[in-house]
Amino acid sequence: MRVDHVLHVFRKDGIELLRDRRTLFVNVLLPLLLYPLIMLFLVQVTQLTRDSHAPPPRVALLGLPDRLDDLVLDPPRV
Repeated sequence: MRVDHVLHVFRKDGIELLRDRRTLFVNVLLPLLLYPLIMLFLVQVTQLTRDSHAPPPRVALLGLPDRLDDLVLDPPRV
């Protein structure tokens, strides 16, 4: 395959792409508009979830052996 044939097809498809407004909009302009908006949305959601200080859940442990019960209530200091 010769390079000039490849360049000719590449140039022809590029010109055709620039003529088709809908394809140009969907492939170039729409991503330029949507990607920054999506990133801003994700940053906001991340900050909201990080800033929410939910209390730790309470867990009930029933029927534990005495030794295990002591370890859970008063964990050893390491």
